[in-house]
Amino acid sequence: MARTHAGDKLTEEHRRQQVKVGDSLAKVLVKLFARLFDWSRIDESAEEFARQAAVEIARYREASRMLSVDYLHAFHAVEAPDAPAPVEEPSEVDEVEIAREILATTRGVAKSLSRKGYSESEGVERTRQSVVGKATKLAADGGRQVIEAEVRRGNGPVGYARVVDADPCPFCAMLASRGLYFAGEEAAGTLLYRSDAFTASNARFVGDGRFKVHDHCQCTMEPVYKVDGKINLPGNGNQLAEEWAQVAAGQENPWLAWQRWRNSGTLPENYDGPLDGTRRPAPVHGQSTGRRKRPAPAKASERRSAEKNPMAGAWDSQRYRAYADELEKRAVGVQQEIAELKARGQSDEDIAVMSLTQEHKALVSRIARYRKEAEKLSA
Repeated sequence: MARTHAGDKLTEEHRRQQVKVGDSLAKVLVKLFARLFDWSRIDESAEEFARQAAVEIARYREASRMLSVDYLHAFHAVEAPDAPAPVEEPSEVDEVEIAREILATTRGVAKSLSRKGYSESEGVERTRQSVVGKATKLAADGGRQVIEAEVRRGNGPVGYARVVDADPCPFCAMLASRGLYFAGEEAAGTLLYRSDAFTASNARFVGDGRFKVHDHCQCTMEPVYKVDGKINLPGNGNQLAEEWAQVAAGQENPWLAWQRWRNSGTLPENYDGPLDGTRRPAPVHGQSTGRRKRPAPAKASERRSAEKNPMAGAWDSQRYRAYADELEKRAVGVQQEIAELKARGQSDEDIAVMSLTQEHKALVSRIARYRKEAEKLSA
């Protein structure tokens, strides 16, 4: 689908409004927490806070839901007016369940910090942060579920894409880079993201692989309709898809490579491409960024410079072949990821697949170049 400028504006405005809902709820809960929570009476005060907080969270959850209902209708009108109109489902807010989750977070975090010997001031502050994070997630779920339900219904949009802010956490950035979740992929093992893909992720991330979120998460969703033309991802999704392909795809541990890149600008040792240095953090005086020089210079001038460096060592034919072999393994991994995305409904016109395909071509070119250099040195 070639998304329109109007659709882009609606999506970004929807994300901003949802963030405002979360910010407003946070202010209300901070005051309520300060009034009700008592570090010396964790159990009793946590229960009272959870009961009153649940009422406020339910109210803001409904506000989030209505924002998404309005957005869904407006987005449909400008992006796919000929598709079946969205269907609004009745609100289902369970204050008892909300109170249970808030109580579990408040009591669990506070008692854990108390056992670890945190001071009252620091313990209260950390507990408050955790509670606000959990509450804003629960409220925002009201809006997210509206769009997810519309996609699962299968009457209009064929899927949804993740909408992130300008600098999302590595986890959300990775999910946004992977493209669309398509309706109808409910069977085990057929989801866009493998069920075991996030076993090492932080426990704050929850969900069944379709739309994972974490406390404090501000990601929203955009419906995608079946319209002729190229599918673009919302916001900076296209850029994230390209970064994932260039940095993480095909690596021995893609998630670790991606985390290091998003958190510190550290690229994998076998990286050789246009992102070099673009996210490198400014070093603290007297400290290293932790980034090591990539082992294979890309140009003849860089090879000569490396060979003059006594710390780099000479690049003989064996080292070039070994590096080409390493890149070949990564190229195979990129091909496998392309196959996985296609098996889950994506096509050659999806940005994630296009980015991976381009990276595979670049890897093949580098492999050929390094093998040719090895042959020259062996002659």
